Amino acid sequence: MPTNYTGDPTATEAPSATPEPEGFPVVALPADGDPPNASTFAQGFKVLADFIGWLQKPRAKASAWAQAIMRYRSAGLHTRFAVDHLGFPAGKFLSWYEWWPYVFNLLPAVPASYSDYLIDNWTGVIEALSGAPRILDAAPSASVFPHSGGVELRQGDQATDYTYLIRKPVCLFTTANHAAMDWDILVDDATIATVCFAGLVTDPGAGSPLTTATGLAWFWKDYGAGNWFCQTKDGTTLNNQDSGVAATSTITRLRIEWHGSGVSDDATSRVLFFIDGTLVQNITVNLPITDAVQYVRPIFGVSGTGTEPTTSMYVGPVRFSSSLYDADVLF
Repeated sequence: MPTNYTGDPTATEAPSATPEPEGFPVVALPADGDPPNASTFAQGFKVLADFIGWLQKPRAKASAWAQAIMRYRSAGLHTRFAVDHLGFPAGKFLSWYEWWPYVFNLLPAVPASYSDYLIDNWTGVIEALSGAPRILDAAPSASVFPHSGGVELRQGDQATDYTYLIRKPVCLFTTANHAAMDWDILVDDATIATVCFAGLVTDPGAGSPLTTATGLAWFWKDYGAGNWFCQTKDGTTLNNQDSGVAATSTITRLRIEWHGSGVSDDATSRVLFFIDGTLVQNITVNLPITDAVQYVRPIFGVSGTGTEPTTSMYVGPVRFSSSLYDADVLF
């Protein structure tokens, strides 16, 4: 009759060591001529069960003070997140989350030329000759996003009008870092006469970012019905690639990733664009890292086309992360 065995994360099955963080099981493989009985195969079954038992209930190794319980690495084997010896979350990276708990109430009288620091590192910019431009917050109870606040952006009714919200620099585009930002977005009516742009810029310039931004990696939608486009700019040349995904009037999840060549999987700098979790563009040319200014600044904006917009672009929760080192750093 078979004997039941429950994996024991504290057991030692020689020649393997006791399961521990980043330890690997050693299985004694039978050799030709070994008797085909239970004792020949038991060690292999038991040691694997013991290590599975450790994975089910991970624990620190006593007195191994600098040893993390668990590490999570990039393809370059750089630790980005870990659970340290004490069981606390650890890892050296920059991360922030924006859910818009503020009071944005910009409804300037037109004509307006307005640029002002709002709150928590965000600046609102409105340039409008006429119409009803705005940057307004929406509490969760009134927001178009379930369970979260949001911010509404609308431009004036002239072709030269624009409205945008930009954050102070959060890091740099370098060869030695990863950076990623994802957010929810909704355009009331995807066929409205509004140009939408959302993503990262180095310097927005002294006019409409659509024409004055020097370096960028953002999603762009032209006025009227159509697809989201993925754009990058290196300070001079704009690279415009079709995502193949139509803009709709439903909540859409957008994500942009920066991979510096020093930490990229294949040693090539690139910007990745995702829509609702699907990779839609992988761009390796005309990257913002070659711009004279290499700041990473989140930006969300709309621009006019000469027709009065009756609907707006809404931005929901935003999440941003960036590595701080190109090395394997835990503490």
